[in-house]
Amino acid sequence: MLKKLDWWIKCLKDEGIYIWLDLHVQRYLKPGDRIDGFEEIAKGKSSADLKGFNYVNRSIAKAMKRFNEAYVNRINRYTATRYKDEPAIAAMLITNENDITHHFGNALLPDKNVPKHTALYMAQAEAFAAAHGLSKDKTWRSWEYGPSKLFLNDLEHRFNVEMMAHLRGQGVRVPIVTTSTWGLNPLSSLPALTAGNIIDVHSYGGVAELDKNPLYAANLMHWLAAAQVLDRPLSVTEWNVSPFPVPDRHAIPLYVAASASLQGWNAVLLYAYSKDSIPGPATASNWNAYNDPALIATLPAAALLYRQSHVHEATTTYVFSPSNEMLFNQPISPANSVALRTASEKGKLVLALPQTRELPWLEKSAIPAGAIIITDPNQSLVSSDAAETVSDSGELRRNWDQGTYTIDTPRTQAAMGWIGGKRLSLKDVEIAVTTRNATASIQTLDGKPISNRAS
Repeated sequence: MLKKLDWWIKCLKDEGIYIWLDLHVQRYLKPGDRIDGFEEIAKGKSSADLKGFNYVNRSIAKAMKRFNEAYVNRINRYTATRYKDEPAIAAMLITNENDITHHFGNALLPDKNVPKHTALYMAQAEAFAAAHGLSKDKTWRSWEYGPSKLFLNDLEHRFNVEMMAHLRGQGVRVPIVTTSTWGLNPLSSLPALTAGNIIDVHSYGGVAELDKNPLYAANLMHWLAAAQVLDRPLSVTEWNVSPFPVPDRHAIPLYVAASASLQGWNAVLLYAYSKDSIPGPATASNWNAYNDPALIATLPAAALLYRQSHVHEATTTYVFSPSNEMLFNQPISPANSVALRTASEKGKLVLALPQTRELPWLEKSAIPAGAIIITDPNQSLVSSDAAETVSDSGELRRNWDQGTYTIDTPRTQAAMGWIGGKRLSLKDVEIAVTTRNATASIQTLDGKPISNRAS
C-alpha cells in the first residue's frame, strides 16, 4: 500500500497537482499497539476506534506520534523525497472528523462502560473546573452547553498543540490542520481548531439544496460558510450530496464553487473522485465522481470558475461576533441561526471569536473596518417575504421558490436547478432547456469575456 501511495503522489506531482495528506482517518488500534485500556474500548473485538479516546489516553497519543514520525520521514521510492520535504504536499491533517467538543466527548462518560478512560476524563475535567472556578458537576457534562464546552475546547486544543509541536520537531513545514468541523458541529467547536494553521470544514447536503429557504432551513453552503473564522484560512476538504443517486447532484459543483469564490474560501476539495480502485467499469456511488455523469460533466466547469476567480469575492463582510457566554452557552449553528444563513447568501460571512478568561490561548478576532457586525443569531438579513437573494456583486442569484441558481459574470454565465421550460436571460447569453432539472454553463477558457464572442 505504501508503494501504491508513493506512486500516486509521484503521478500527481508530475501533473502539477498538490496533495492533502491525512495522518489519521479511520486506522484502527490493534492489540499489538501497546495501548493502555485497549480491552475496554475494543469491547471484545480485535480492533478499536481511537476517536475521542486519544484526547485523554497518553498511550494513544504516543502511538499516533510513532506513526507520524515513521510516515513523514519515509522516503518516497519514486521521488526520492521524504514526505516532510515533499513540495507537492500542501497540508497535513492530524486526525479526520475527530472532535470531542460535539461528537466524541460523550464516548468518555461514566455510562459508556470505559472506566479507565472515564477516570482520566473526569480527572481532567475536575482540574479544569478547579483552575477556573467552575462547577465541577457541570464541567464534565459533555452533552450540555456551558462550562463543559470550555473544558472540551481546552482539552482538544492541548492535544492539538502537542501533536503539532511533534510534527514541527520532525521537520514538517507545511500548514497543519488539527481536525475538521463537520456533522452539524455548532460554532462552539471552532475555538479548538484555531491551534491549526487552517480551519477545515466538511458538509453534505441532500436533494434540492437550491430549493431550501434560508429563512427557515440550512443547506450545505450555509454550514461551510459558518466555519470561516476571521484571520484564518478556510479549506473545504469534503463536500457532496447524498444518498446516491441524488437526482440534482449536477447542480452542486458550480453552486459550491461560486459560493467559495464569493466567500473567499482558500481550498475546495470534493469527496470523492473515487474511493475505490479504478480497474475498469464500476458502479457509480456517492463516493465515485469519475463514473457519474452528473458530476464529471460539471466539475470541470466548477474548477475553472473557482481557480480563475470568475466570481468576485464579496465586498460586504458580515461578522458574526458572539460574546463568550453566547458562544459556549448556546448551540448556535446554521441549523438554528437565520443570521448565519442569510448573511452568507448576500456577502462574505466570518466569525469573530471572543476573548475568554478560561481559554487564554484563544485570540480575540480583530474585526476589519467597514464590516457589518451581527450579534443576534436570530437577525435576518433578508425580508420575511423574500423569494430569492442576490450577492452584493449582483453576480449570483438564488431563487428558492423556483429552485434555480444563476451565475452571471464576464467569464462564466450559468443556470442550474429547475430551469426546464424557462428562458433565462443573462448578460451575454440566453439559456433555454427542456430538461426539467438541469445545469447549463457557458465559459471562456482564455480569460477573455464572453461578450467578445457573443453574436
